[in-house]
Amino acid sequence: MKASSFCYVPFVIRLVAILILMFVGSAVLGQANPVPFINLPFVPTSTAPGGPSFTLTVNGAGFVSGSVVMWNTTALTTTSISSTQLTATVPAADITTAGTAGITVTSPSPGGGTSSVVFSPVSGKATSIGFVNSQILQSAEIPVSITTGDFNGDGRVDLAAVNNAGSVSIFIGNGDGSFQPNVDYPTIAGANGIVAVDLLSNGSLDLVTVAPGTIAVLRGNGDGSFQTHVAYPGDQPTCGIDGGLVGGSIVAGDFNGDGKIDLAASWGCYHGVGGSVDGVTSVFLGNGDGTFQPYISNSVVPLDQAIAAGDFNLDGILDLAGSVPTCHSDCPETADLAVGNGDGTFTSTFGGLDSGLETYWPFVAAADINGDGNLDFVVCNKSDFSTLLGNGDGTAQSPIGAGSGCTSVALGDFHGNGYLDLIMSVPYNSAGTQMFPGNGTGQFPAGEPVPSPSHQSAGSVVAGDFNGDGRLDVAVASPDKTIWIDLQASLGSLSPTSASFSAPVTMNSAPQPVVLSNLSGLPIVISTITISAHFSQTNNCPLGGSLPPTASCTINVTFEPMDSGDTAGTLSITNSGLVTPLSASLTGRGQDFSLSSSTTSQTVSMGQVANYSVQVEPDGLNGNVDLTCSGAPDGSTCSLTPTSVTLNTISTVAVAVSTTRKLAGSTRPVAAPAGPVGYVGFLPLFAVLMTTVLSASRMWTGLWRCLSRLILLCLMMFVIGLPACGGGSAEIGGTPAGTYKLTVRGTYTSGAHTLTRSQSLTLIVK
Repeated sequence: MKASSFCYVPFVIRLVAILILMFVGSAVLGQANPVPFINLPFVPTSTAPGGPSFTLTVNGAGFVSGSVVMWNTTALTTTSISSTQLTATVPAADITTAGTAGITVTSPSPGGGTSSVVFSPVSGKATSIGFVNSQILQSAEIPVSITTGDFNGDGRVDLAAVNNAGSVSIFIGNGDGSFQPNVDYPTIAGANGIVAVDLLSNGSLDLVTVAPGTIAVLRGNGDGSFQTHVAYPGDQPTCGIDGGLVGGSIVAGDFNGDGKIDLAASWGCYHGVGGSVDGVTSVFLGNGDGTFQPYISNSVVPLDQAIAAGDFNLDGILDLAGSVPTCHSDCPETADLAVGNGDGTFTSTFGGLDSGLETYWPFVAAADINGDGNLDFVVCNKSDFSTLLGNGDGTAQSPIGAGSGCTSVALGDFHGNGYLDLIMSVPYNSAGTQMFPGNGTGQFPAGEPVPSPSHQSAGSVVAGDFNGDGRLDVAVASPDKTIWIDLQASLGSLSPTSASFSAPVTMNSAPQPVVLSNLSGLPIVISTITISAHFSQTNNCPLGGSLPPTASCTINVTFEPMDSGDTAGTLSITNSGLVTPLSASLTGRGQDFSLSSSTTSQTVSMGQVANYSVQVEPDGLNGNVDLTCSGAPDGSTCSLTPTSVTLNTISTVAVAVSTTRKLAGSTRPVAAPAGPVGYVGFLPLFAVLMTTVLSASRMWTGLWRCLSRLILLCLMMFVIGLPACGGGSAEIGGTPAGTYKLTVRGTYTSGAHTLTRSQSLTLIVK
């Protein structure tokens, strides 16, 4: 069709076409990018200062082409992998010194905007983890939930705590681990949850609190102050005459992908004392100006009292993980997942699984705990907690239980080793707050105490770098109207971190100093100094007392070997705030000597001598060694020259094994005459015969007399030679032929201490 011919198309058709084009164009132009959302952890979770440039992987949801990772206020060169993952190059110039970077993701308009900040420590791997209470903040009321944020735009971490009486306390951080006194702002009564979020995308953080059935928005002015709260009612189910709404949890995110921050809030509805409990979830879609539309009820899905947001099925849309007890007190608790539909509603994919918890007031936190790229979550309660590993499709595996309860959890790589750790506020437990080191499997070893309130801790715990040293600190709410600031510090360092007694030691070595220095700027209490067997120590440290800041003390280590050879040990130091003890490795080599031979096998014929040469070499040992030889075969002797040596130089010992030949001799004796008398009984008969012949010969004359005497001589010779008659002769004795193992053994004795070394020799006799 020619362009001019369009004018001849009937007017109505032209009008419809124009309207269609306008509608399609406006729809295309009006499609908004979602507000990006970041999940923990980054990869790597932390980095050492002074290192080379590296690639940072950021996981979350709502990423688009053109999303940029920000390192504090610097835009990084960013590569879009998917709607759930970005990578960015962090230059070496950004990590020259220790500190903590604020990581955000910014997406282009329409919509888009900037995610909430998540912190990335720049600090080395911690050889020890410790916390020292640096400040106890006073609150006007009982703080039940805490959040962090930079509320006045000075680049320092501030705190906001919601109090049960209906107020929010703001504590402005000084950047050195201390905070200014609280400034309070009214909010809804009974509030027990709080979140900090930039609702207007104007760079100023706002606050949202939650109470059972209601949320309240406090707009931030950007200078640390806040406007009067505006309340929004949520779902109000009928809980029964003796029942009511309990608890409260709130999260922020762009749940319908329109580039505006929305809110999801949950609370419980219990039906009478000790009765069943339902979860209630309400979603408030944001208008982008700090106001919200009436709630969308999700009272069927998910049925949660506590929730956490994240992309559990990797489709780029935010989902919810949650938990709710089945009754108001001392009942099993269930965990579930509901995937987002992209419009503020959710569909359950995983639910009703007993998380192994019992009792009430659950807490849920989401992160990739085992590092497999799938989002996991932990469910916490006053008597237990469980880890549920995600499958990446909106479902999760069976819970991994642990034996400690909690009311709140803070996640972070406190050790700087690439694994997320948990710090939990433990209620009704003298331990107060505990750290559970992670190992990347979803399991957490037994907790270690953190120096926060040692009595019942019913509040929450949050993590942040409060003093800018690149290490995560914690703030813990306490029911005595206080907030404890516990700074993670080096809490001392050992120099050197290893001591080697490489020269062999006869009895006790000369001491080697190991210096303990307090680099934290805070006094630390040294609880114990222990050392392995075979080593001993003396020190001038204030054991049981405080080591002042910038001070040091010396531990002198001595090696006391009881055996020869190499020995390993450990010097270990604990203090009141140390989760992982400081330690130095110890190695030493005890007194020793050795026997060796260049020729260990000799072959000889019977009657010859086999000669060997054995060297005795001292290895730091002084004294005499006695030598013996064993294992020589029958018919031989083994002699040593000398039989004792002094261990002041290498000594040579001559070993001579003398063998013997076989000798000739009878091999078969003659048989005695038959009969019971034998050879001895034959002698009387022979005497009678000789007497008869001799008597007869006297009567004979001439030739007969000569013959009789000859017969008599033969008989005498026969009798005399009878024992040897009929026998043969052969060689006897000597060293038997064969292969033999001989052992030359050296023995050193000093008092009750005996040290033995040996050398094996082979003798072959032909």
